[in-house]
Amino acid sequence: MPTTDEILREHNRWRRGEECAQQGDPITIGKAIDDALRAIVERDAAMNTLRMIAEMKRRTREQRLASACVQFLESMR
Repeated sequence: MPTTDEILREHNRWRRGEECAQQGDPITIGKAIDDALRAIVERDAAMNTLRMIAEMKRRTREQRLASACVQFLESMR
């Protein structure tokens, strides 16, 4: 079974009119969109938690790690 990103990429190829792309099943595409949105919401919640930990006054190893994670993940945007 194709992954969420494969489903969405194929749908975009079809939507843009590429000859080799086929129209996907609307239910499958809808589920893939739901999965992608859920992942975005979960990522945003995790980033907010990491930011809160990183911004605490006391500098523990965990806070330094959280800060490094935030910087790394933001650089990937």
